Amino acid sequence: MPEHRLLSFLRVAAIVAMAAFSLVCAFAAGPAETGWWESPGQRFEARPQTLVAQSSAQPQPAGVARNPALQGGQAGRRMALVIGNDAYEKVARLEKAGNDALAMARELRAAGFEVLEHRNLNYRGMVKAVETFINRITGGDQVVVFFAGHGVQIRSGSYLLPVDIEASSEGEVEKTAYGLTDLTERLSEAKASFALVIVDACRDNPLKSKGRSVGSTRGLSAIEPPKGQMVVYSASKGQQALDRLSDHDQDPNGVFTREFIARMKRPGVRIEDLVREVQDAVEVLASKISHEQRPALYNESRGSFFFYGPTVVVQVQPTTDPEGEAWRAAQEAASIAGYQAYLDSYPNGRYAAAAKVKLAVLKKPDHVDRPVVAPPPPVAVEDPETQFWNEVKASGAREYLDAYLKKYPRGKYVALARIELKKLDDRDKAQQAREDAEKQQADERERQEALRTEQAVWEEAKAGASTGAYAAYLARYPKGRYAVLAQAAQQKLQREAGEREKQDSAQRRQVEDRQKRTVERDPRGADKTAGELQPDKVKVFRDCPDCPEMVEIPAGSFEMGSPASEAGRFDSEGPQHRVSVNRFAAGKFEVTRGQFAAFVNASGYNAGSECYTFEGGRSEKRSGRNWQNPGYAQAENHPVVCVSWDDAKAYIAWLSQKTNKSYRLLSEAEWEYAARAGSSTARYWGASPDAACAHANVMDATGKSQVPGISWEVHNCNDGSAYTAAVGSYKPNAFGLYDMIGNVWEWTEDCWNKNYTGAPSDGAAWTTGECSVGRVLRGASWYFIPRYARVATRDWFVPSSRNINYGFRLARTLP
Repeated sequence: MPEHRLLSFLRVAAIVAMAAFSLVCAFAAGPAETGWWESPGQRFEARPQTLVAQSSAQPQPAGVARNPALQGGQAGRRMALVIGNDAYEKVARLEKAGNDALAMARELRAAGFEVLEHRNLNYRGMVKAVETFINRITGGDQVVVFFAGHGVQIRSGSYLLPVDIEASSEGEVEKTAYGLTDLTERLSEAKASFALVIVDACRDNPLKSKGRSVGSTRGLSAIEPPKGQMVVYSASKGQQALDRLSDHDQDPNGVFTREFIARMKRPGVRIEDLVREVQDAVEVLASKISHEQRPALYNESRGSFFFYGPTVVVQVQPTTDPEGEAWRAAQEAASIAGYQAYLDSYPNGRYAAAAKVKLAVLKKPDHVDRPVVAPPPPVAVEDPETQFWNEVKASGAREYLDAYLKKYPRGKYVALARIELKKLDDRDKAQQAREDAEKQQADERERQEALRTEQAVWEEAKAGASTGAYAAYLARYPKGRYAVLAQAAQQKLQREAGEREKQDSAQRRQVEDRQKRTVERDPRGADKTAGELQPDKVKVFRDCPDCPEMVEIPAGSFEMGSPASEAGRFDSEGPQHRVSVNRFAAGKFEVTRGQFAAFVNASGYNAGSECYTFEGGRSEKRSGRNWQNPGYAQAENHPVVCVSWDDAKAYIAWLSQKTNKSYRLLSEAEWEYAARAGSSTARYWGASPDAACAHANVMDATGKSQVPGISWEVHNCNDGSAYTAAVGSYKPNAFGLYDMIGNVWEWTEDCWNKNYTGAPSDGAAWTTGECSVGRVLRGASWYFIPRYARVATRDWFVPSSRNINYGFRLARTLP
């Protein structure tokens, strides 16, 4: 058979076979669902009524019905949240974060994602954007979150910074930035089948506080994403992400983002492989300018994810008339082999008679076959406008459509472009309508929450029943629903306070008259009056201009402890015993915060970062609390708190070395002798606790109204201070010493012993007993019930522990 006839025969046979194959596939094929899903241990390939071939052509976007890139039986939606923050208000602005977000959003839309895109969000906007996005996710969705902007690493984790960030401490960062862990946890709760979080925020730390960065200098620390999630950082821990390679680098995107989006369109590339390629590419580019940057990958996802599926599916439409196609092919061949092939397949076909006639003609002896030349394969050449339009259509971006209309105002795809723009307009309007509805709902929730909050503040003010509590309500709600009632309540309380003050003044005068008449008999039978303060007999000195003031305490003897008849007495205060005390000097005031700060600044001493505090109605050890930050406001002239017995001893050693004088803590006997100042009553002003507020800072009406959680008995007076007060704010005792009761408990030199059996009688410190268990504290504080505010009260605590009620007073040995 001549070669050209053999080719024609083969062509007809192929057409017939293909038609038969199409008919078989039409009945045998299942649902037309394509794409790839790889799960651990299994690999499934869905094959529709098509011929499937590995393709080097333009990839089809995944995530649509014809080619989802991640599926396991059925595919969910593809959702993306993209945030680009570069217009920062109080920290360094960025140049390319917005561009990076725009480019990433464009590529994600091309890959079939529904994208929520945001620029320059403040904190409230970031919270709202995340919540709106999370609420749209349903189980089985594929999710991508991309953030470009500033980030910072602090002890509690990594945080993404809104444009209105202004933080001077790690605590403020936690309250005004969005935690990366919070984001991954919210995504986990939404139960997406796969979540990819891309963080391009590993730049230099923009936050400063008194010259120091808040958090790590640069980079974000490793994260452990929840199951089903993958987190990608633009740089590894401690590295800086580059926005550009040099001043001549005109690329609109940062180095990481440009390399990432350049690889997204490649079909059949697993996300892990894509990230590995980006890591290598970024590392090589950075090394060319002697910089270290390698993106970091933290992966807890399951299965494999593709932006574009690993196959491109070419649809082959099954023929509707196989016999007609075979006949036309035979006619085109115009050869014996062609017509014979038709008759072999359709011996009784519609064109069988015509085929036999053609065969008879061709088989005549004088017939000469004419060579049949196969037409050259068609060359698909797209015109420039079509090529341009295909790029526009693939992007799905408004800017691209506008560019097409500008370039081809009378082009052949103008109508389609306008339809696409109309779709975008409708989508934007729908999106705006949803956002408006969500805003209205959020505003209503905020209004209801504001009403609930105001009601709670009002209830708290009523429970406090003090001018301070009502003032706090008015400060927060000057035009609130209960403002008039709060003002009326204040007037009522002020009137009642004035009446109580008159009563207190009368009572204090009575107490003072009794004190003047109090007589204590010494062993020789001589009468001794507990006199009032005599300024001309008080000797005060300083050993240096900024040293604490010291008061000379005269020698004497007294009955230490309390009698069995004293109200509120503890067993540890007995038995009473006579003690003689030598002359010494005691601090006029408790050591102040400013004085302790001078010691820390001069010596570099570390006074710790943990302290027992009372906050939110609970007393417990809290990190981040210390003498500088005890959980309530203090001035430099307040007594230092959150200092241990060890801290007090360190201060004393420093001051002794500085002055070359012998400073120390008071012994317990010296403390009680100095506190009594010649008195023998339960308190150095008398027996009644109700007169305390003129002489001491104790837990009283002020504290109960202003310190949250106070539920115990308080003094029946008002000293004007809720927490600590400035030293010297109240009346001194007869020796000229201030705050010997109240303000703060004061460490002494003595070891704890459960009573005075075997105690020294010479005023020396008792340095045997349970020394490792505790050291003795005296004087009570602003925090305690009236029973503790007595000169004989004793307490103890572990020497190394710190508490918001504990401070100390100095003693000095005199020559």
